[in-house]
Amino acid sequence: MNQFLRPSEWPWAAALLFLLWLGTGIGCGNKQLEELAAKAQEGLDQAKQTASDAAKQAEEGMKQAEQGLKQLPSAVSSVTAGEIKLTLDAPVNCSICSAHFTPPTNGRAGLLQIGTSVTTGPQSFPAVYLHAPTDAATLPALVGQTVYGKLFVAKSEANGHYESTISNPVAVQVMKIEKNVLTCQLQNAELVNLEQQATVPVAGTLVGAIRP
Repeated sequence: MNQFLRPSEWPWAAALLFLLWLGTGIGCGNKQLEELAAKAQEGLDQAKQTASDAAKQAEEGMKQAEQGLKQLPSAVSSVTAGEIKLTLDAPVNCSICSAHFTPPTNGRAGLLQIGTSVTTGPQSFPAVYLHAPTDAATLPALVGQTVYGKLFVAKSEANGHYESTISNPVAVQVMKIEKNVLTCQLQNAELVNLEQQATVPVAGTLVGAIRP
């Protein structure tokens, strides 16, 4: 058994000892004792009320957290909605895809990014990432246009790595934007298998939820 009081128990213990001391009747008149006892009781009541208020706040916080968890699936689906279907030497399918557009600024070209992860490194495999520079001022302005960029594909972390070359960028047609989802289609593209140093054709579509 712990012989020490926890800090949270100190105020209650002090108040209890004080009341016991009051009961001895030492050093004070009855009126003073009554006043001090009343103050001590008032302090206890306030402490109990504070504890009750804290419990209510904690309960309310739990309710809000539960409500947030109920809303989480729809929020996640809006961010991770999308898919990638590519044909290399074998099909590559991904159930997560997102897109991000950076407009031109200060003389620099804009950038279209689409893939399984557009802000960090690969979070899962297979991983696909495409980035293409563009002079378009907005993402909707790219619809119907063809952009040229670099495409990376990793079937796994250890092997199955492909990429386009600088001299032969992939052509990507921006098909449509619908309900904040971007659809792109590869046009006559080739990738290099980095393990075998062999060129393979690639075709397919990338459908990604647009991220701010």
